Amino acid sequence: EETYYMLEGEVEATADGDVFTLRPGDVFWTGVGCVHAFHNRSAGRVRWLETQSPQPPANHSYRFNRDWDYLDRQVVKAEPTGDP
Repeated sequence: EETYYMLEGEVEATADGDVFTLRPGDVFWTGVGCVHAFHNRSAGRVRWLETQSPQPPANHSYRFNRDWDYLDRQVVKAEPTGDP
């Protein structure tokens, strides 16, 4: 199962043959085995927040590690203060 929360842009989303237009603030859910695709319909970039459950398999699944590594480098790391 995957859930997409639209952050920026407009996409045409297809899920098992049904077509939807998604804009910022929209949520799109796909169940296990759902054939789905996204096409950018805006002039600029499209961004969304995606969650997957259960965790995708280690094989035959693409993980966007480069993107997460980039975000990790951008976050200012604060030193812990006080007792936990």
